[in-house]
Amino acid sequence: MNSSLGSSKNAKTLNIQGLIWSLGCVLALGFSGFIDKIGSGKMSNPLWYSLITLISAVFVSFLYMKFIKKVPIAKIIKSHKSFLWILVILGINSSGIFILLRFYGLKDSTATFVTLSQIITSVLTVFFASVVFKEYLPPVFKYLFPIILLATYFFSTGKIQFIAMKHGDLLVLLAALLLAMGNMFGKTASKHFDASVVTVGRVFWGFIFVLVSIILTGSYSIVLNNVLLFPVLSGIITAVNFICYYEGVKRCGVGFTTSLLIISPLITKALSLLFLSEKINTIQTISFIIILIFGYAIIHSAFYEKSDVSV
Repeated sequence: MNSSLGSSKNAKTLNIQGLIWSLGCVLALGFSGFIDKIGSGKMSNPLWYSLITLISAVFVSFLYMKFIKKVPIAKIIKSHKSFLWILVILGINSSGIFILLRFYGLKDSTATFVTLSQIITSVLTVFFASVVFKEYLPPVFKYLFPIILLATYFFSTGKIQFIAMKHGDLLVLLAALLLAMGNMFGKTASKHFDASVVTVGRVFWGFIFVLVSIILTGSYSIVLNNVLLFPVLSGIITAVNFICYYEGVKRCGVGFTTSLLIISPLITKALSLLFLSEKINTIQTISFIIILIFGYAIIHSAFYEKSDVSV
């Protein structure tokens, strides 16, 4: 009896810790979207923006792994060498191909589909997780997510009408699909490695992929001027985002952790309102409220019903 109670308390503690880590990921992703929104327009070469971002992310995540988590790197590599290929695929897919598609897409994309891509990634990840890992899929998911998707669309456009897609929009949406698929490898990697190791592996192999792309395409020219701040800051926030994400995945599962990310576009928009003097109209305000309410309903169902933690 006491053993059962103790196990229940530990499970609840684990879920609460996972929720905190996941919320940290939401905040980091919201800030990252804001920084990249500014930075991608200031640096003409997406390859170099991506490379500098990843170099910064590798540096920050390695420091976290080495001096805060104090992970015995040599021991981990030796004892888990049969699983290292997962980190390679994760890095090339989710921090290599994904980042390049996203940044190239941002050069010729509407803000609408950039915002929608985050929601689409969440939807696909939750669905893939329920199929591949048999993770809990909230009953309300299939009803509320389409409404949230539509509300996000109108939140981005600021009016109730559909707009034509650009070439960059297709790249951004393709990147969302790849990221959702990559999240499955991230979940698998989190079973075998500490979150800091998964983060380092992901950004390192992403860096290698982008570096090779620069060499093969001969994209050596770069004009930094005063824009170096944006990719560096993006890299720091990216490292924080990944660390929080994989800590959350380890405790709460990839479906729940990713479903929280539906809130991140609201943070990006709020920052744009505060610092870029963007405006918000009645349609966007109503959409904002719908996303918050229905987003909370999904999170409540995915977290509290599954873990039996009282509100």
